[in-house]
Amino acid sequence: MSSAGLVLSLVVVVLTVAFLALPLIRARRAAASPSELLHQQQRAQLLNAYERVLLTIRELDEDFHTGKLSEEVYTSERAVWSEQGVTLLQSLERLNGQPSTRSAEVPRTTEQGTQIDKELDDAVEQVIANYVKSRRGSGAGR
Repeated sequence: MSSAGLVLSLVVVVLTVAFLALPLIRARRAAASPSELLHQQQRAQLLNAYERVLLTIRELDEDFHTGKLSEEVYTSERAVWSEQGVTLLQSLERLNGQPSTRSAEVPRTTEQGTQIDKELDDAVEQVIANYVKSRRGSGAGR
């Protein structure tokens, strides 16, 4: 068989499989209930918003490290965006049915709240530092 015949046969097989699979894919999508679709849409919106917050924090870090922002502006902006990220994560947890770490049912003292906030800040700082380090490492190989 010639190479042109093989290519034509392959194209016919792929089109046939796609034609047969399309109704099955559409039926699966239609089977989702409206509440499931709403839940998925809300989750996607929250994830998108969280990704935008992370991107903004990364840009703030970059601007601060390049000297475009003063320390006081950087600190205040970063605190605002970090708090918004925490709020979005809590919303995602509630949407997924997981208990939030800052649940209203668990009262905390000011000292406990300060310690939790410090641990959260340290964790976020570590993640961002690892990201910056990995970006610098991958940029050197280019």
